[in-house]
This record gives sequence, structure tokens and C-alpha cells, in this order.
Amino acid sequence: MNAPLLSIVVIFHNMRREAKRTLLSLSTVYQQGIDLQEYEVIAIDNGSDRPLDPEMVQSLGPQFRYHFHATDSVSPVDALNLGGRLAQGKFIALIVDGARMASPGLLRATINALRLSETPVICSLSTAIDCLIFQPLPNHPGQDFWEDFRPNAAGCACRSRVLKL
Repeated sequence: MNAPLLSIVVIFHNMRREAKRTLLSLSTVYQQGIDLQEYEVIAIDNGSDRPLDPEMVQSLGPQFRYHFHATDSVSPVDALNLGGRLAQGKFIALIVDGARMASPGLLRATINALRLSETPVICSLSTAIDCLIFQPLPNHPGQDFWEDFRPNAAGCACRSRVLKL
């Protein structure tokens, strides 16, 4: 398989039931107008007590890959960075909450939008930002994309969403 245009990194933690639904919604069985060569899905299990079944993930198509990230951390940041390093696509989509369903035309619309600009940044919205798509900078290979959670003045953890360049 040639390098895809889009790599979709999905993070899961203790959500076997939700993972199957989420991943199915990213497959060519559910997505409309998309070719499996255009994208890959990297499912990262972030230290679950009951990890995802690798065979279930890979059964969804040759564009699906599974990785278990052994960690005791509650933060998804290391798993996101692992997925970014494993990604083969020109663009990377990060889905932090693996309990989301993609609309049937989301991937086609995303691929179309990626072709509108040399350096697009695209996000999909729900009650919060669920998916962010960007192009890693070529002169920063292997760099982490996300910083870890930082407590704010009130002591609450907030996502930094800052690229480490």
C-alpha cells in the first residue's frame, strides 16, 4: 500500500464496545466515496485494563493498524505522539476520544478539504473539538506534536494543544 494522504490516529482507553463502533464508522463499509488507499487508521490503546482485540481492528481493512501503548498515565498525550510518529500520511487527524462515531461522508469531505490549501488545519466539532487535522512540518521529523496536560491557576488540567516545534 502506498503512503496515504490522511492518517487518522484514534486513542482508546477501556472502551472495547465503543472502539468497535468508532472504528467501523471509519471503515469503507460505513464511509461514503472514499478509497481505502486514501487513508489509514491507527488505533492506539492507551494502557487499558482490557486492551482492544488486534484482530478486530485489523479485520476492518488493510488500512487499519493497532498498537498497545503501555502506560499508567491518564493523559492521552504520549499515545497521541506515538500515533503521530507511526503515521505514514501527509496529514494527520487526531481523535482523542475514541468513543465517537464519524458521519458517513466525513472522510470524503476531509480529503476534499485537504486539497484546498498547501497547509490546511481542519477540525470537526461536536460539544468540543473532537478531531484536529494538520500537516507535520517536514523539518521536524520525530518531534512530539502535543505537550502534556498543564494545570491552570485553579488547579484544573487543560489540554495545551500546542505543537512542539
